[in-house]
Amino acid sequence: FVWGIPQAEALKIETWRLHPYVSVEQKYDDNVYLDPTNKKDDFITALGLGIGLEKTRRRYGLKLDYRVDLIKYYNYTRENTDHHTLSCLVDLNLIPFRLKFEDIFKRTSDPADSEKTARQDRIRNISSLKINRQQNRLEFEMGYSNIRDDYDNYNELDRAENIFTLISYYKFLPKPSLLLEYNYGQIQYDEMSHSDSNYNQIRLGLKSDITSRLRGLVKVGYQK
Repeated sequence: FVWGIPQAEALKIETWRLHPYVSVEQKYDDNVYLDPTNKKDDFITALGLGIGLEKTRRRYGLKLDYRVDLIKYYNYTRENTDHHTLSCLVDLNLIPFRLKFEDIFKRTSDPADSEKTARQDRIRNISSLKINRQQNRLEFEMGYSNIRDDYDNYNELDRAENIFTLISYYKFLPKPSLLLEYNYGQIQYDEMSHSDSNYNQIRLGLKSDITSRLRGLVKVGYQK
């Protein structure tokens, strides 16, 4: 559940738009500690409080957003925590190209993308750069992303992931487009160099504007 002041009613400060919002998320986790033999389940409530600052012009857009998630476990209250997210987005319309830069900074304790540890406090930073060009029914996108994880007490899992992306879209009807996507990724650990890896990934998908405010995206693919 998400509540926020409608965009049309958001507070305007000169040419900036201030947009506060609240969200509530209810989860059920059947294995809180990721233990294969002694599973512990619990209900989890996350209350999100956020505020966004936005400026939009014909040739560019700027967005800043801060959000805190207050997370409560019903049984395992020692796991109660809060997560902080700060993000910024710069969107430049450099006709015929469109350039987007985004940075997301998170203070979190979500489990790592690995079975090597359960919940650990860490800082995650995600930076991405995309360049896009659309011509008639065809659209092309190139992108680069960097994901950095720094753990408070688990330094051997500190790592960086670099992802290079190429996507092509073909609009075969007024709204839906077919997509073909290729990704090349590099994962590098600060200490556990024996866990470094590279991967290649290819995906097919479908993208469509369902309504003026709703967009659908489906992908399926293979990673080696």
